[in-house]
Amino acid sequence: MLEMDNREERFLDYNNDNIFINLLQLETHLRNLDDLQTDESQVSCLAKHLAEAEGEASEAISHSATVKPEKTSLYRKVKEKLYELRKNLPSYSPDGAILKVREIRKIIEKAVPAFNTENCIACEKLDAGVRKVFKSGSNNTFTEKKVGQEREVTKEMVLAKDVGVVAGSQFAGKLVEVLADQVDVQLGQTGAPAFARASTWINIGGGLAATLGGLVGLKSNPTAQLAAIVAGTHMLTKVVDVAEETMVPTAAAATVPTATIAPVSVGETSGRYFQRQLAPQAFAINGGTYSKDVFVD
Repeated sequence: MLEMDNREERFLDYNNDNIFINLLQLETHLRNLDDLQTDESQVSCLAKHLAEAEGEASEAISHSATVKPEKTSLYRKVKEKLYELRKNLPSYSPDGAILKVREIRKIIEKAVPAFNTENCIACEKLDAGVRKVFKSGSNNTFTEKKVGQEREVTKEMVLAKDVGVVAGSQFAGKLVEVLADQVDVQLGQTGAPAFARASTWINIGGGLAATLGGLVGLKSNPTAQLAAIVAGTHMLTKVVDVAEETMVPTAAAATVPTATIAPVSVGETSGRYFQRQLAPQAFAINGGTYSKDVFVD
């Protein structure tokens, strides 16, 4: 008999775990939906989790009757509410369905105190900033409006995080570009053609490595993946600078016209004749060569 009881307890623990896990997965799915009535594919996935939890609750009724008969009524209640939610799922909004899931969780938490998170210090801190929790008597009462507020606050926090990652990654990419230019200075390549400078290959090679590494190697870490891709693509903009530099033609050297001396005026001063002549003269100003006609005697 003792061996039978131990076996039933193990089965009941297994049922408890699967009910709880499916309820958590349900809430995670619902947080990412906007409308259950139009998203039929998601309704099917939610119904699958509900059906799995309902099946586990049915088994828990049988197993608890042997080892914990005082909790059999709780499992029966869980099963009934899971069935009701599954059959009427399209009539709920995502936030309304979350309320029902949490209601069922409260029941299973009574059957399994280890699943109860009400006294969790970390959750209390989250509740103060993100999860707006009301107290009604001794039970937590969530309103659909508050669940919606929680969803919006969570979205804003995710957006703020992504903006921070993008901005920081762009600065990181720019820092690499500046440091690469310093490498050119150290190597004496500042005046060399674009493809002969180390900075060109540091930016292009590093940018490709960071971008491809983010796309392929960092799939398990979305934040690091976003940072690598943004920094890498920023470094790859060096390609545009190189293309612009390559397409600008070198200015043709200015041609100095051949000096042609011609008489331009004849006059008389103190009884003598004089002749002034006009000739083009070349001047170098700011690296350019210019010509100007001047009078010479």
